[in-house]
Amino acid sequence: MLNSCSRLQSWSRTFLACALSVFWSACGGVEPDGLLGGAEPDPTADEAALGQRQQGLTRCEAGFIPPAKSGFRHFGSRVIALGPAGHSLQDLVVAPGSSVQVEGKFAYGTISKDLEDEQVQLFLHDCSAWRSLGTALTDRDGRARIRVTAATSPGIYALRMVVRGDATQATGFLFVPPAGAQLTVFDIDGTLTTSDMELVKDVITDLFEPILRGTYTPVPHPFARELVEERVRLGSLPVFLTGRPYWLSKISREWLAGQRMPLGPLHTTDRNSDALPMGVAAYKAAFLGSLRAQGFVVRGAYGNASTDITAYEAAGLPKSETYIIGHNGGKSGTHGACASDPTCKTWEEEVRRLRALP
Repeated sequence: MLNSCSRLQSWSRTFLACALSVFWSACGGVEPDGLLGGAEPDPTADEAALGQRQQGLTRCEAGFIPPAKSGFRHFGSRVIALGPAGHSLQDLVVAPGSSVQVEGKFAYGTISKDLEDEQVQLFLHDCSAWRSLGTALTDRDGRARIRVTAATSPGIYALRMVVRGDATQATGFLFVPPAGAQLTVFDIDGTLTTSDMELVKDVITDLFEPILRGTYTPVPHPFARELVEERVRLGSLPVFLTGRPYWLSKISREWLAGQRMPLGPLHTTDRNSDALPMGVAAYKAAFLGSLRAQGFVVRGAYGNASTDITAYEAAGLPKSETYIIGHNGGKSGTHGACASDPTCKTWEEEVRRLRALP
């Protein structure tokens, strides 16, 4: 029988659709549980292990082989795990040396039945090897939380949270920018894509693709990728702050990668209610507030909806650095996408402006 959280999630998805080896791979040896930060990136290490450089940050990632299946603690878990895994893991943005809680959400099937009271193990690649940072049991909401200490060396650290019962996993990143680093925030639906209805389409895809076996790729606004690239060139780490719920994190990551967007933290809502219009502005403002509280500088915020304007203002971001595309462009003292027509639906003019900057 579904618990109340699963029933709420199933209802919320329908509403949204209608409304809008214990051993390591060759990349590293066996490591004990512990804190992140014990090993500094080795500048002489193989490039495949070190990954790419972005905004002065080393991307630490390599091929990952999960530990062997240990079997589930409960018979009921084996039953629900017959469905497809729908796990998710939030990206994190933290200052060097900070304590941070890594949280994953674990569920199975198209109704997203939560995985309860099962062991999950956290792994991180520190540019020399995959290391275990500990284990935790999922709660009644299918969530597992493990607190770690971020490295003192800035970088982009790949994360994996593995369900020990069947070795399925959730993927994410721990971003550790330098203290006081510059960030630029980007909404996705209606801002980088052509319409807020992309969210509804993705919900439908998420629920019915196993049956219909169809595919759908949201259409980007003209010059969307170039917009993000120019902000990166000017020294910002892009932050993709979306109103999509956590169970669309995999689809969202795939879309960003498919569009060849620069790598940046993806942050989705943790609760279905925050994905709805009455909750999304407060959710975004709270996240941006947490970034600013760590000393990061949010320089530039891009959106399309009135809720984006409200969220950015509530987070203390100046209107002079708020850019809105579409019919809300230029409202409440914001910049529209185009000077001649603030409500235009291309980022071409903004890209030209940014390219003219040194």
